[in-house]
Amino acid sequence: MRSGVAQWLLPAVVVALAGAAWGLFYALAKIATTAGVHPMGLALWEGLGAGCILLVIALAGRRRLPLDGRHLWFYAVNGLIGLALPAVAFFACARWLPVGVTTLLFALVPIMTYGMALAVGGERFAWSRVAGILAGLAGVLLILVPETSLPDPAMAPWVLLGFAATSLYAAQIVYLARRTPAGTDSLATACGTLLLGGILLIPAVALTDSLFVPRFPPDAATWCALGIAALSAVATLMLFWVIEHAGPVFGSQTAYSTMFAGVLWGMVLFGEQLSLWVWAAVVLMCAGVGLVGRERPAAVAEARKVT
Repeated sequence: MRSGVAQWLLPAVVVALAGAAWGLFYALAKIATTAGVHPMGLALWEGLGAGCILLVIALAGRRRLPLDGRHLWFYAVNGLIGLALPAVAFFACARWLPVGVTTLLFALVPIMTYGMALAVGGERFAWSRVAGILAGLAGVLLILVPETSLPDPAMAPWVLLGFAATSLYAAQIVYLARRTPAGTDSLATACGTLLLGGILLIPAVALTDSLFVPRFPPDAATWCALGIAALSAVATLMLFWVIEHAGPVFGSQTAYSTMFAGVLWGMVLFGEQLSLWVWAAVVLMCAGVGLVGRERPAAVAEARKVT
């Protein structure tokens, strides 16, 4: 009994901490983009800034970062679908959507992760989990359809963009679980993913002239960019550790703590008040995550396919 509790307790604590970090992450993103920082420039800071932090940690600990062709391809794909594309989309959304609504979309990550894992044969079919997917989609409709759900109906397209970005995060989690090269630890995966994801953004940042250069003395935007780099390094490392030790669906449970932390930071920093429709969506999405995430970490770890 004790070993069973210990088996899921540490991953659960790490999941909670990672989600709390990401909740603050998107609050900082809203401040930075509102101050005029371009989403691509901010995403570059998330990738290269956080990647350099983890690279220093790896070098200080004399940890090896595999750089053969197979690993570089793995980092590049992971960085594209898990950072370059969704980060730019979510940072664009952060400027126009309440922080609580932006982070609420993260509740869809475990739901979509199960759907994608089921499609590629990585999960077993269960009616309860299908009900969870339907509950999550119903939650999205409660945000989009009622005219009084969002502070401004014109925000609906940004919600759809966030929904698309969420699907990429879910695809990344499935990809991690099925394509992580054998022997690659969570630090190497996080570092390589962030660095390659940032490198992939460099041409787009150059073409759009959206590079953000820190200002000295630091202003609010500079502090936010630095905070985003630090939070991304810590939260990404924690997420990949959970996926490595407890499986993709359990790792995607960061949706819970990300959502609630985002709602809390939105209230504290921006005085946000969510509508009853959005709170109803919160209930539906939580129910969906609960139905989809009913699995033991040990079972997932045994079923994980590493090639």
